[in-house]
Formats: sequence, C-alpha cells, structure tokens
Amino acid sequence: MSYGFVYVLGNDAMPGIYKVGMTTKPPMERMDQLSSATACPTPFWLAMFVQVEYPLAVEQEVHAALSDARVNDSREFFRAPLLDIGRALGEAVEDEVFQTMRGTEAIWCEEQDRECLEKQGHFHSQCADPVDWNRRLGFE
Repeated sequence: MSYGFVYVLGNDAMPGIYKVGMTTKPPMERMDQLSSATACPTPFWLAMFVQVEYPLAVEQEVHAALSDARVNDSREFFRAPLLDIGRALGEAVEDEVFQTMRGTEAIWCEEQDRECLEKQGHFHSQCADPVDWNRRLGFE
C-alpha cells in the first residue's frame, strides 16, 4: 500500500494551464519545490488535491481522462477548465463531491478560470520581443 496525493497546481505565468501530478509528500511542500525551480518565473498555487491509496494509478487515470487537453505528451500540464480537471479527478477517485462540484467549489473554479483568461489576454497583448530584429539585422 502506498498512500500519497494527486494535486492540481496553477501558475500565473501559464494562465489556463494546470499541472496535474502526484507526490508522497504534502502537496504544499511539492508546490514549493516546483516553485523554487529556476525555470519557473512565478510561484505555483495549489488549486486542489486529494489523498489516495495509489497516487500513481490515480494520476495516470486523470492524465488519460484529460489526454485531449495535454499541452505536451512528455509533461504533466493540461489546458482545460479547472472544473473539468476537478471532475476528472473526482471520477478517478470515485468521489462524488469532486464529480458533482457545485456551489462554492464550482464558483471558485469558474472564477479561477475567468482570471486565467484575463491574464492570458493581457499576456498575449504585450510585445514579447522588444527588439526590432528586422531593423537590427539590417533588413529594413
């Protein structure tokens, strides 16, 4: 028997994309560990987690359910509404609370998704490359 957690993390640098992973450590500890990576410009935030008996099997089931939303086949990141991710997690653990997500949980998920869309719109409206390469390389 191996107990652990399946968690969902968000990151403001990747609006609308969530990391679905598993750990045998407390989810907050794993979140802090991932946030301290040098390739991560902003810290992760914990969206939801569940403690389960077989975390790897549950994680794999959630990944399979969300396969169409996977950003990269070799990574655990998914572009999907948080509510859909929560429902997939609920089905994997056969937890009716997660499966039905109503009331405050559903409202919170929808608010997070709305904030992500606003951030995503702002991010993409910014000029990502301040250098005018055509002029700099003499093409103009």
